[in-house]
Amino acid sequence: MAIGYSDGPARCFGKALYKNKVSSRLTLKNDVIKALLDVASREKLIAEQEKGRWRLCLDEALVNAIVHGNNGDPRRFVKVTLMAGNSRWAVLIEDEGEGFDPKDIPESGSLRSLYAESGRGILLMKEFTDELRYYRRGASVMLVKSKPSKMGKKTPVKGKSNDPEGS
Repeated sequence: MAIGYSDGPARCFGKALYKNKVSSRLTLKNDVIKALLDVASREKLIAEQEKGRWRLCLDEALVNAIVHGNNGDPRRFVKVTLMAGNSRWAVLIEDEGEGFDPKDIPESGSLRSLYAESGRGILLMKEFTDELRYYRRGASVMLVKSKPSKMGKKTPVKGKSNDPEGS
């Protein structure tokens, strides 16, 4: 799966199930992660066995926003939105930073990715999500996942498109 990257704003979809705006303090991230996972569980968006992976992905995304995006400045904020459409759901995390150059992301499986001081969290998020999309030059990240079907399998999505809902 490729990482999507756009200069424009995020294209949200479906219904917002959780919204929060928190100060850039690492001490607040665990409460946000717990709230996101609670909503995702209650809405049956995530299977119990996926919670650990999602906890890790959300932790990586929030740390990136707080530390790299907002430089740990508690006067800056991180916005978090959990949304769900018909076949997919997503978490959008937005910081107030300048973003980053996608060329700085090491390719998964490359020797550079194994020894890189940063970027491994992005590769991890890429591995555990169906789509990883960056907006606003990287100052916003959307982690997209297919909804599980009633049989415990992912809901099939017809083709890939630029629309995270999969049109």
